[in-house]
Parts: sequence; structure tokens; C-alpha cells
Amino acid sequence: MLRVWLLCLSVSLVGCGDDDAPVGPAEPQPTTPMTGMTGDTGTGVVLPTDCTVLTWQNFGKGFMDTWCNACHSSSLAGVDRQGAPDGVNFEHLEDVRLWAARIDARATPTPPTMPVAGGNTELERQQLKEWLDCGAPGEELPPPQCSVLSSAPGAHAFADQAEADAFCEGSDNAIEGALSLGTGVEVTCLCEVGSVAVDAAATGHVVLPQLRHVRGDIEAVGTGLEGLVMERLEAVDGGLAVRDNAELASVDLRVADVIAGDIDVQGNPALVDLDLSRLLTAGGDVTLVDNDALVDLFPSTVSLLTVGGDVTLGANAALTDVGFLSLATVGGAIDIYDNDALVELAGFTFGMGFNEVTIRDHAQLEVLRGFDNARTLESLTISDNPVLLGVTGFVNLGEVSGTLAFRGGDAFDSFVGLTALLTVGSLEVDGVAGMRSLDGLDNLATVTGDLVVRGNTGLEKINGLGVTTIGGSLMVDDNDRLDAIVSLFGVDTIGADLVVTGNALLDPRRVDELVDQIGAEDIGGAVIAYDNGP
Repeated sequence: MLRVWLLCLSVSLVGCGDDDAPVGPAEPQPTTPMTGMTGDTGTGVVLPTDCTVLTWQNFGKGFMDTWCNACHSSSLAGVDRQGAPDGVNFEHLEDVRLWAARIDARATPTPPTMPVAGGNTELERQQLKEWLDCGAPGEELPPPQCSVLSSAPGAHAFADQAEADAFCEGSDNAIEGALSLGTGVEVTCLCEVGSVAVDAAATGHVVLPQLRHVRGDIEAVGTGLEGLVMERLEAVDGGLAVRDNAELASVDLRVADVIAGDIDVQGNPALVDLDLSRLLTAGGDVTLVDNDALVDLFPSTVSLLTVGGDVTLGANAALTDVGFLSLATVGGAIDIYDNDALVELAGFTFGMGFNEVTIRDHAQLEVLRGFDNARTLESLTISDNPVLLGVTGFVNLGEVSGTLAFRGGDAFDSFVGLTALLTVGSLEVDGVAGMRSLDGLDNLATVTGDLVVRGNTGLEKINGLGVTTIGGSLMVDDNDRLDAIVSLFGVDTIGADLVVTGNALLDPRRVDELVDQIGAEDIGGAVIAYDNGP
């Protein structure tokens, strides 16, 4: 199955080719050992004296598959090649040797010009250069053992290694039904199974090094497992449930590109390494909750393009990087909450339209930089992030069809970053102690529902607000320091009530002037004003 990597997809924003792309073969590298080679890798490959044991088998093929073949593959044509020239493919060793000089020129400098979006490390580029300079040694790998499947009927359980080894001594490399695994089992022969479940009593590491396809679910729930490794798994037709495993430190599904059901990873206090780095599609919900040791979701979520359901990311006490750099489509809501170590929220930069987005209860969140390309949202709630300074991450947001709500936050003092916003369903600014004015909402012209400014103890002036039409009620309530409502004099119509109450420093005459300015005939409901001013 084709596994497309972020660095060549960047989803049509960049391609894998450019004006310098070769139009014909570069000077080919030799396909036989170079003069003076000595040394033996153990695979029969002879290397120069100054080379290490890097070969096609242990380095070259993996590098090409990871960083190049999402575009430079003979299975791709037309726009799917993302600009890579036709015929320039790197799936086989002889092709890489043919184009070695060009690969060296484009992929080994720092910074490289290929892959277009970067992403690999300086060490990897140094290794690539060494391998190419040494003549790209190695041999084509034999056909994979999973190219032809032979399935054992029914369900199977391997409680220990002996049972797994006994099965693999036979001729089958697949299981039609469910697979149950016990403590420390490594099943080296299986390529496809109906489902995978780890026994609750299992400990140690469960490893399926050849597994390519799971037709149902993968479950490890309430076990003593330390590691779950399926490093060649490409597709899961069901879901992935990894919950409440007290000792689990690592989950390796590094090449899986589709998980059709839910991804539920929660309650694993020792989990430090979650590798889903080539996952493109999650068909259901993605839930990453209450994994206390999980620090970084990059590169785990770096390739993810589509989530069919909700994204929930919460109560991961050590989390500092949420990843999600490529995520373009979320079918449900995004809820990011209570990640105590999170200082900066980036990611979600490819999504042009999401549904509901909630960012709440982060003790250290200071900067919100994600969602840069979001044009529309159904709702946006930012609440109770005490040191968050503003909303710079929504610079292109033009419409929130439902509620735009800001609640709580002692440091939140500006809406600068929402200058593209034109229309909201309703606007709520409630209990934002750091807010002094509404600067930054200058271009917001229409609120189709209610506009509520309430309980903002530091708010002094309602200015910087461009609203002319309010479809519902306008409520200005219990803002202790508010003494000016200049921007409200630009409002032409209020569809329901005008409520101005409990603003201790606001001169009541300003409310009367506001009513006169709008006109009683353009206020659809009652005018309620009391407890304002001395």
C-alpha cells in the first residue's frame, strides 16, 4: 500500500519537483564494487576502507521509502507524482545508482532542496551522502514473505513464545479470525489477521514484525504490557484501543497509513513513544487523553490528513508539542484541554475549515499559533487559559457560524489576530479579567445571534469593535471598570433585547444616548438598564 509522507505531500501547496528537476539521467554511479574496496558487511557486500556498513538493505531502501518514494514511485502518474519527473523513480537499487549524483546534489546538503518540505535530520543526510559516495552498496531485497497469503482458519491464541513458534513452523502466514497474544510473544510469520487482542495478564513486549494488515480492531486494554510493536503494519480496518496499561512505554505502528475506526490512546501513564508517523487517515475519533509521560506528538501525528470524527487531546501532563501539522479535515469537534506543560499550541495549519474547536484549561499556555489557514469554523471556545496572551493563530478566520466564546483568562488582553473575522453567530466575552478593550474585532460587522460582554473585571472600554448588526440581544453586564461604550454607537439594529446592567462606572446617560442613536424602532425587544454608574 502506498504510504504518502508529509514531506512530499504538503497537500498540493508544494510539489516534489521544481524547475531544476532533471530531464535525463545524471552520470550513473557504478553498479559494481569500486576499485580498492575492502571489508565485509556480513551480506556479501564489499565496501571501501573508509565506509561503514551502510547498505541498501539496512539504510538505502528505508531512506528512499521514507523520504522520496511518496513522489518518486513507478506506481504514481500525473499529479500524484507532485511534480516528480516521469521515469525518475527510486524504488530499486539500480534506479538509485543511476540517479545517485542528482540525489547527492539535492538531498544531502544542509538545508536540502529535496524533499521539498524537509524533515529528515542532518545525521540522516550525512549517512545518505556516505552511502552514495561509497557506490550505493547493497543488493536488492528478496520478495517479501507477505506477497502471497496462506490463511489459517478460525481464531488463534498464543499464550507464550512456544505457541507462537509452533504456529510459525507451519506454512500459514495469516489468520482468518481473531489473534490473542500473551506475555512477551513475538510472532515472526504473520502478515494478516482478523483482529489483535493482548491478554490482560500480558507483560513485556508484544511484537509482530511482519504484520501488514488487520481486518478488525487492535486492542491492548488493562494489560501489564511494556511495548507494542507492529513496525510494518500498513492498514487497520477497525480501530486502535490502547487504554489503561500501567507499564506501557512504547507503541510502534510507524508505517500504518489508515486506521479506519477510532484511535483511543488513554490512561497509559508510562507512555513516552507513540509512533504513528505515516498515518494519513483516521476514520473515527482520535482520543489521546491522560498519558502522563507523553511529551511530544511530533512526528506521531505529522502526516495525519483526515479524521472522520472528533479529535480529543487532553490531560497529558507532560505534553509540549501537539503535532497535527498536516491535518486538513476533521469530521467532528476538536477539544484540546488540560495539558499542563503546553506553552505553545501550533499545528492544524492545513485545515481551512473545521467544525467546533475548544481550547481550555491549560495552566501554562501562552501562545496560540495553530489554525493559521482556517477560514470558517462552526464554533470556537477559548476558556480558562490563565496565561494565554491572545489569539494570533486564527489570522485568516473569516466566519464562525455558531458561538465565538472567550471565557476566563487573567493575561488575555487582545483580539489582535482576528482582524479577518467578519461574521459570527454569537459573541461571548465572559470573565476575561485581563481584557481592557475589544481591540482587534474592528472588521466584525455582523453578529447573527447574541452579543454578550459580561463579568470582565478589567474591561474599561468597548472600542475596537466594528459590529453594525446584532440579530439577537446585546448584553453588557457586570463589568466593574467599564466607563465607555464607544463602539456600540456603530450598531444599527438589535433584533432582541438591549441589556446594560451592573456596570458600576458607566454613566447611565451613555445608555440613553445609545438607545437614541440606534432608535427604539430598531431594537426588537426590551431596553433593560439599571445599576450603572454612580
